[in-house]
Amino acid sequence: MKESIGILLMVISAFAGSIGALYLKKASDFISFDIIKIIKNRPLFVGILFYGFGTMIAIPAYRFAEVSLLYPFIATSYVWTCILSWRYLKERMNIWKWSGIFLIMVGVTFIGIGY
Repeated sequence: MKESIGILLMVISAFAGSIGALYLKKASDFISFDIIKIIKNRPLFVGILFYGFGTMIAIPAYRFAEVSLLYPFIATSYVWTCILSWRYLKERMNIWKWSGIFLIMVGVTFIGIGY
């Protein structure tokens, strides 16, 4: 049961990190070396906040299970990022990307059921 809490927290952490990546991608459209523009770049700060939130969720997750079980669940961030980018940024997905997502999910599943 404790392991399940840790896994859930790591998946939430991965999802938050993926949202952070989306916002940082949006922030890149407005990035410059002008400090005023950086300060006004709202997507930049939202992305940083989501990454920070993901990290803050991951830290207590390590109390519930071994690192060798929990850390591979961070790999789901690649899955979330691809799906969110496809949906909200209209990025293209091909058969290789979908196959990679499938293989990541198979691998994470095997790790999860192996404990």
